[in-house]
Amino acid sequence: MSGRSTRVLKSPTIELFVPVDSSRSRCRIARMKSPEIVEPLEHPLAEFSSTAGCAREVVVAGLRWPTAYWCSLAVDWLEQGLPVDDDIVELLEAIAKNRGFPQNLRHRALSIYKRSTK
Repeated sequence: MSGRSTRVLKSPTIELFVPVDSSRSRCRIARMKSPEIVEPLEHPLAEFSSTAGCAREVVVAGLRWPTAYWCSLAVDWLEQGLPVDDDIVELLEAIAKNRGFPQNLRHRALSIYKRSTK
């Protein structure tokens, strides 16, 4: 070794740019703990033991996550019956339009979006 030490740094947060309006011209930064906040999504909604408000926050964090894995699990919870509000509808629309996500995920998000905007 040359006398230099190597440190592994773990980032406690992930910064995501989340659209504030439909034109996507303005964004805000959402900071989330990584990935603790979304880990409950790996289990069925029925096994979640906290309040509905907390479940909503977990789903919103999953829908805002930059990878399809957490977004897909969040959509699973919505398909299992978690109520959809206006903020979630906007996130679903953004996922449905994001060609970086798998087609299956985009279609599932679009389906919930359409049901929620009737």
